[in-house]
Amino acid sequence: MIVAVLLRLVALGARVMHHDESLDAWWAWMYSTGRGYEYDPVYHGPLRIIVTGGLFELFGASDTVARLLPAICGLALIGVPWMIRSTLGRVGTVAAAIAIALSPSLVYFSRFGREDMTFAFLASVFSLGVVEHLRRPRPWLPVAIGASAAAAAAVKESIAITAFVLFVYLVALAVWEWRRDPDTTWGGRPLWRVLTALGPRPWLIGSGVFVAIYVVSYSVFFTDPGGVWRGLYDGPKYWLLQHEVGRGSQPWTYYTHIVTAYEWPILILAAIGAVAALRRPTKVGVFLVWSAVSQYVIYSWAGERYPWLVVHIVVPLCLLAGLGVRSVWGVREEVLGRVGLALGFVAVVWMVAVTYVTSHVRSADPRELLVAVQTAPDVRDALAEVDRVVEAAAADGRTASVLVDSDDSGSWPLAWYLRDTPGVGFQSFAGGTATPYDAALVMDANMAVTNPDPERHDLVAFEFRRTWLPDYGGASVRDWGDWYARREVWNAPQVVYMWLVVAREAPR
Repeated sequence: MIVAVLLRLVALGARVMHHDESLDAWWAWMYSTGRGYEYDPVYHGPLRIIVTGGLFELFGASDTVARLLPAICGLALIGVPWMIRSTLGRVGTVAAAIAIALSPSLVYFSRFGREDMTFAFLASVFSLGVVEHLRRPRPWLPVAIGASAAAAAAVKESIAITAFVLFVYLVALAVWEWRRDPDTTWGGRPLWRVLTALGPRPWLIGSGVFVAIYVVSYSVFFTDPGGVWRGLYDGPKYWLLQHEVGRGSQPWTYYTHIVTAYEWPILILAAIGAVAALRRPTKVGVFLVWSAVSQYVIYSWAGERYPWLVVHIVVPLCLLAGLGVRSVWGVREEVLGRVGLALGFVAVVWMVAVTYVTSHVRSADPRELLVAVQTAPDVRDALAEVDRVVEAAAADGRTASVLVDSDDSGSWPLAWYLRDTPGVGFQSFAGGTATPYDAALVMDANMAVTNPDPERHDLVAFEFRRTWLPDYGGASVRDWGDWYARREVWNAPQVVYMWLVVAREAPR
């Protein structure tokens, strides 16, 4: 657990904010400073904006605090296998927890200020709560199911996928029971009996908790009542339409590449666990297999493919890996079992090393498939120079004029970092600018038309954004080997440059 905490929390604010992270942080900061927030489907559910805004009020706004919620949820996710410990067994539960704790993908996105890890934790509690209720009903489960489902829905619209996976599983279970015993009435079937075993009261309480959390979150404490309807209708509609857009520009095999590159030990153990679950089927074990397969198929089919979505595939694989370790542990006295445990130990060491390097050494390197696109470290140096210009102007008794080119997403993450800087303006430089300025941050594509006089300005080009979109179809086996060994890439990464333009004299 200590290793998991260190991997997730140490130097949490070291990496420059990604475009998406800065947007979430910006809205949370706006909310924390009393400027309110209204749900917009583009930025997903409002709950993590509300919570992060609260963290800003407690600890101040910073990159570290902006990433604190996913980091905490990433740690909490380690405890999720405990919910199904009766199925995983003691060894399997510990193994699944270790897999979650050390997974390169899950650690990286626990340190990433988006909603994905928060959703993965809440959606896991929701889905596992449902299937655990099928195994053994307990009065607290409906409340946990209602609370986690509502919170997950208020974090991300992907709750529809989680609910669909559960629904299909329950329908399949009902059909299986009917085919097994077609003469039994519905009220006498095991599925119905287990769903009604506690009576209506716990489910009514759970439903009430769901409605309360959902309404309070989407209305942002009743300041935006229309947000409730937008959450129910506009959000799902918007993200369904995004399927045709194909955001991310990746092939349908994208998550296969990521999982086999970073999570192969977990994948192998999950395969062993899947075989064990199907050879001796239980309600929970079969669900884990179905969840892993269906999540992979759905997210691979969906038009939007980004690295952070891999967490929804990796979590059920980690749980299945727990079953796999349990199976290997069961034959530990045999030669095959001993070899398996020895290889498992080697895999754990490998995962720790890869996770550390990916999340702490090369966390901004787009040659890592988990990174893909990232704000370059040079941005912090450029912003430090802007701060110097602002301070110099303040020493002269005036407010500096700082302009930021908004083309090609140039505003982000700069708007987040310049949030407390007076005199900042954002505009397109596609046609140049006639606005006087002390300092300007201009996209490289607009420098020719902006054409600042080098006799009157200091000009510095810096890396703004790094991207690598692998040409998967053009990669040979040797190319993949070079990537695994040294992260050598077979097609060139792309770099977007920006220019810092500083006037040598105060603007007039």
